[in-house]
Amino acid sequence: MWYRFLTAAQDEVYTDIFSRFPDFGYSTPVLLTSANGGLTYTFGLDAAGDPIQPTGATEIYPSLSAIPDSPLMPGTDFLFERGLLRFPGGRTRTFPSGPYARFVADPDVAIALAVNPQLQPKRARMLLVYKALQQFAARPGSGSDPSVWEAEYNKQLNKLYLRFSTNYNRQGAQAAGANGEAVWYYSGDLS
Repeated sequence: MWYRFLTAAQDEVYTDIFSRFPDFGYSTPVLLTSANGGLTYTFGLDAAGDPIQPTGATEIYPSLSAIPDSPLMPGTDFLFERGLLRFPGGRTRTFPSGPYARFVADPDVAIALAVNPQLQPKRARMLLVYKALQQFAARPGSGSDPSVWEAEYNKQLNKLYLRFSTNYNRQGAQAAGANGEAVWYYSGDLS
């Protein structure tokens, strides 16, 4: 029973954290595939064999080398249709080595004795316990007050938000020239 509560809690914690800080939940880039010559692309299958349908922030790139500087633009370069990527005007589009997607994949396994939570960083996993206890206490007839666990959950979640909001503070500032230096991957010849 507790594993079911922890699995349900993980779904909620993912939403609470990665809707605000998607960069911390992004998977490695996923190669999209097309079964119709580039008319549509899919995001692959999860562990249960179901189609992956990204929720929240999703970035699409024409190739691995385009990450992070040259994303395709939603609404202009492509359209989302549930678990599909489609190109405007019914056009087909193929890529020499892509396209790739970066997104927060929903947790796709049930937590069990031999199956750890997928939530990263590991420090955030204590949130699963507080959320599971809150859900357990909220059951009719439990005799427990869920607000105690909700308060602890919110307190720890806010600490995590603070940590994430400063974790990569000024990320990219040097690359953008804040110190007068050029981006490392530019050779100097910008022609």
